[in-house]
Amino acid sequence: MLRKNCSKCGKELDGKHPSLCKECAAKSAREWYEKHKNDPGRKERRAKYAKDYYERFPTEYWNDKVASRRRNRRLELRAKIYQLLGNKCALCSFADKRILEIDHIAGGGKQEIKTFRNKSWNSYLKYVLDSIKNREEKYRLLCPNCNKLEAWKRKHS
Repeated sequence: MLRKNCSKCGKELDGKHPSLCKECAAKSAREWYEKHKNDPGRKERRAKYAKDYYERFPTEYWNDKVASRRRNRRLELRAKIYQLLGNKCALCSFADKRILEIDHIAGGGKQEIKTFRNKSWNSYLKYVLDSIKNREEKYRLLCPNCNKLEAWKRKHS
């Protein structure tokens, strides 16, 4: 593999910058800033660039794009979880994926979900998926009726 050297000092590069070592890149950035910090039109050019950018790509564009990506990821995670858990209710074999629910076999689902309060729902689903892949047997799929009946049994037994 061909090793490159810094174009200013000759030191071997770490591969992060194409032609300057870390120290020379920092020094070059400082020199550029010192040279241009008193440029009278600098702030106006930056403001104009930002305005033009946000006109071309409004916040709604990014929000929709991010929301779509998260929604698709959530659906992928749920599909993997359902597949690993058998794609049907563990008690009555009901198989409509639209309404199947992930049940915590030993209860305590609300407390577990609360630990993910400041994180995304996708991070919780990833946690569940990892737990299922590790064969921890903490979860199962239930239809809403069976899930309610099991919760009632836990509460009244």
